[in-house]
Amino acid sequence: MNIAISSLSALLAAIVTLSIGVSVLLRDRKQPAYRHFAALSFLISGWHVSQFINDAVPSGVTYWLSLLPGVAVPLAAQ
Repeated sequence: MNIAISSLSALLAAIVTLSIGVSVLLRDRKQPAYRHFAALSFLISGWHVSQFINDAVPSGVTYWLSLLPGVAVPLAAQ
């Protein structure tokens, strides 16, 4: 498996974004702004993971699956 630098940076960005979302969610779950930010962070992390999978295993199916979290990001950014 030949993995490019861009796919590894997507994986690193997914890990960092996920950890930020978890830390914000653990800080205070009662405030709606924190919950919304955590949900947005999880969606962005999912988008980065799907980009990594698309780069690691390129096919038409992984390409279309990588677009789904990207479509959901504006819906979560209220």
